[in-house]
Amino acid sequence: MKKSLLLLIIAFAGLNAFAQKTPYTLPLPEKWTKEKLSIPIEFAPSIPYKGTEELRFTPGWGNAGSNDYWSYTYLWFIEGIPKVNADTLQSYMTAYFDGLF
Repeated sequence: MKKSLLLLIIAFAGLNAFAQKTPYTLPLPEKWTKEKLSIPIEFAPSIPYKGTEELRFTPGWGNAGSNDYWSYTYLWFIEGIPKVNADTLQSYMTAYFDGLF
């Protein structure tokens, strides 16, 4: 089995309810695909945030024979200013990835 590269970008920031445009940029490299989801995350309901999740998938994301298999980048833009420490982050990431399966 080839080792997959998992790129994680997690951004926590305040959400301006009146903003017409997102206050962040998450580039879409050539041949990558994207997805945008609402938070709370349906498959990880124990994560208590509200906001937006943006995902960017490598061209080989779904191909088990690719070096890019299961590789993607994501960003969470969270309402308010959440208090996060190593323990809560580990707990939320475990809930997130366990929820994918």
